[in-house]
Amino acid sequence: MTLNHAPVVRLGLAATLLFFHLAGRPVLAADNTAPTSAPATAPALSVRAAAREAKRLAKSARTHFDAVTQALPPKYVLEIEPAKAVEGTLMQKITAPNATVDEWVLVAAEPTDLPGQRHVEWSMDPTARPTHERGDAQRPILLARVPVKGTDDDRHEITLHLTYRTELMSRHLKPLDPDAKEIAIDPPGKAERTAALAASDCIDFRTPEFQAWLDREKLRPNPDETEMDFAARAFLWVRDSCKYEYTAVMDRSATHVCSSRTSDCGGLCALFVATLRASGIPARRLVGRWASSAKPGEKVGDVNYYQQHVKAEFFAAGIGWVPADPASAVLWDKSTDALTYFGQDPGDFITFHLDGDFLIDTIYFGKQTVQYLQGAAFWVRGMGSVDGYSVETQWEVKDQRK
Repeated sequence: MTLNHAPVVRLGLAATLLFFHLAGRPVLAADNTAPTSAPATAPALSVRAAAREAKRLAKSARTHFDAVTQALPPKYVLEIEPAKAVEGTLMQKITAPNATVDEWVLVAAEPTDLPGQRHVEWSMDPTARPTHERGDAQRPILLARVPVKGTDDDRHEITLHLTYRTELMSRHLKPLDPDAKEIAIDPPGKAERTAALAASDCIDFRTPEFQAWLDREKLRPNPDETEMDFAARAFLWVRDSCKYEYTAVMDRSATHVCSSRTSDCGGLCALFVATLRASGIPARRLVGRWASSAKPGEKVGDVNYYQQHVKAEFFAAGIGWVPADPASAVLWDKSTDALTYFGQDPGDFITFHLDGDFLIDTIYFGKQTVQYLQGAAFWVRGMGSVDGYSVETQWEVKDQRK
């Protein structure tokens, strides 16, 4: 083990890390994020060649969609209306009874205004300051450094309160009235578009295995197929071909999920998003929690559940960011067209952040990757042992509309 890295032990559902500094070397006590990259099985040259070909195919598909969009005006419109104003508070009490902590380092997501939410505000106790991750996307995060010089209790436990306030928006995709006045939809900015088309460890659509799967399942654009048509076809493939399963340790990478056809909301969204990005359609995961309080005793499998979820959205020219929820479709949609969760969002979800794989400056342990920030990521510096640590969690949502 080097001084700046530690082996990964994974457990739990919320994106929470606990590092401990002992005798000059960090020991990773717990990390519940899941591995995101499938083992490489192809020679390095073929991987590079596949990546180059994937870029060419995505560019070709994008050219195709641009041409179709010019020839065929949008057939749909997104109706966007205020749904409700909410305040969601996450409480995490971290207890390490065998540790003597000198400093806690806490990192949380800083949510932003998005098509599905606006007027976002946040507060955090202990006090945090806004900063950015170290990855290319430079997504905003909240950082709190909490030195400890108190009683014995203060040296082995800390309680975090993180509150997000926002107005949620409903979005419903509907056929466009031929007589309706055309609405100008601004395309994503350069940085936003680049992030929504990028490959990553989880959205690994440039691997030879994923490209072969796209060809095998005929998930390439057909002649005269619009972005909306192709996205619906990709969505239905996930709904019809995959099953939902959550385990404490799982590979959510698109390459793995396209083969296993089994994953949780994060993995099913990764597969859907990767399929669209492979054809040049901007798409992204929405990571957060349902806008409803956690129910006492509720579990997913044998893990306590606090309303965590992952959705998706993609950008269609002339229409905007279209919502999609592949996991809910897999679990619940028994309708004839199976599109109940495609283009339909009642405004019942708080997005903490976009996509995953944050690169965090941990202050004492170098840069570390955190898959999701649905809860606080935390590291500690001190003496003793973190054996027997625990995290108590609560998620409470209040309706703020008068």
